[in-house]
Amino acid sequence: MNDESPKADALAVTGETIAAIGDEDHVFQHAGKNTKFIHLNNQTVMPGLIEPHQHAITVALFSKITDISGYYYHSYAEVKARILSEIASVDVTSSDSPSPCVFRGWDPEIIRDLPGLNANVIEREFSAAVPVAILGQNLHAGWVNNKAFEVLGIDESVQDTPNAVFGRGKDGKLTGELYEPGAIFLFLRTKMYNPSKLVQDTWRDYAAAGFTTITDILNMSEADLFQAAKEYARNDSCPLRLAIYHSSGLVEKNGPSTDLCGTFWIAGRKFIADGSPHCGTSATREPYLDNEITRKLSFPPSPNNGILLYETKDLYDKVRLFHDEGRQVAIHAHGERAIDQALEVYEKIQSESDTPPSKLRHRIEHLGFVTQAQLVRAGKLGLALSLFVDHLYFYAKSFAQNILGPERTNRWAPLSLATKHGLNWTIHQDHPAFPGPPRPFGNMRTAVTRTQRDDGKTVHGPEYRVTIDEALKAYTINAAWQLHRESDLGSLEPSKKADLVILSADPRDTPPLDLESLRVIDTYIGGRSNGLSKRKNATIGGRFVQVYGD
Repeated sequence: MNDESPKADALAVTGETIAAIGDEDHVFQHAGKNTKFIHLNNQTVMPGLIEPHQHAITVALFSKITDISGYYYHSYAEVKARILSEIASVDVTSSDSPSPCVFRGWDPEIIRDLPGLNANVIEREFSAAVPVAILGQNLHAGWVNNKAFEVLGIDESVQDTPNAVFGRGKDGKLTGELYEPGAIFLFLRTKMYNPSKLVQDTWRDYAAAGFTTITDILNMSEADLFQAAKEYARNDSCPLRLAIYHSSGLVEKNGPSTDLCGTFWIAGRKFIADGSPHCGTSATREPYLDNEITRKLSFPPSPNNGILLYETKDLYDKVRLFHDEGRQVAIHAHGERAIDQALEVYEKIQSESDTPPSKLRHRIEHLGFVTQAQLVRAGKLGLALSLFVDHLYFYAKSFAQNILGPERTNRWAPLSLATKHGLNWTIHQDHPAFPGPPRPFGNMRTAVTRTQRDDGKTVHGPEYRVTIDEALKAYTINAAWQLHRESDLGSLEPSKKADLVILSADPRDTPPLDLESLRVIDTYIGGRSNGLSKRKNATIGGRFVQVYGD
């Protein structure tokens, strides 16, 4: 991932850092009597992958919440059986009110025969006696029964906020529909599990996907999981580095947060300017389509152009506060109107502040509907953009037929235009608000091919495809730059940290539609193997791997 030296034959590591890289004669001059050699046998080493936009701590929490997503299930019958099975295990005769049974990943776009939900439907189909919360896959919508409201003490007096909206009928009564994370997260169970084990298991899963650095783009509280992640970062066995973006509403104790250590640091602040295209709340210029699927997903009534969660002046005041403190800001903005709002805020700051947004590398997240004119404006500001192109993999068919129409689907996340206008961009998958496990090479597949699951021939916006080298940079050096860590992470160069991933083959020599076939053999953080393959000699992916020493 270094343009001046795109490929090498050998790599030397001393302690935590890269000592040399190049041909064998040059690198082997660094060898001594105690040097350990790892022979790759036609496998490939590249910089460890950097995920610039996940909700990593929430992923840990969600790992113990029943997943009913379209990644694992294919019909309503399968989903209903799974929900009823868990509800049947709840003892409603106990004197203590049971915690809500929570399910995640409800997704009528993928599982087409799922019914529309509200409190009445949940009580008819599942239970009125057991508190039930069902979370939409995108985490911007959810549904609960009346028992769940009762257990949490929520009634018609509850007030909406920009980050928590409660659906109501014409009579003003709660319908069981929830919008935005502030409302949805009320129903998550956080105290029932061992937070340290959750974090450790989740971090190992991220490492197994090839990551050496991940981001929690919206830490919303000083919860047990946050503390567990902080403590684990200091453990010699921790397989990852973690960057944290605090929620804009988090009140910090003991003054502003600062970098804590090289493996755990506070990267910035996050604001949410609009919602999700999957529940019709991304703030768009053109209205969403109106049909059975959008009604199942609880879209606002047609004609619907989504929701801006802030007045522009309010968003400006909040962003300016953190800008003046020298902190990087990330703004979630999917729809054109939200992107316009974010750009207007950053442009105003540019005109008034001695510190330009480019110096702090302020970010805009998702940018599904972004236009060429908006990319030009972002380029002039030197913003860091992270685009959510992998929606096309699961949702291109639904977008084209039910949500956006073909034209908007084809111009979704136009990566090649971001390159054309000189922007330093990344891609992400946004778990747990996205189906299945992290699939970085699947994301690269979508960026390079713009095709969908089970259909490698239909290309959605071929002019917006990018090369595999651009996709690789999005997950390495560009992501390091967005996190202000390009001086020590993101490429294989002397003096940088030896954060590495060993792959079964070279992504650049892999057919684009086969990128997900690449296997992660091991990852290294600061020169230390994470031991993903523990056998000394093993046949992995059809190749014999011979490891000397450790």
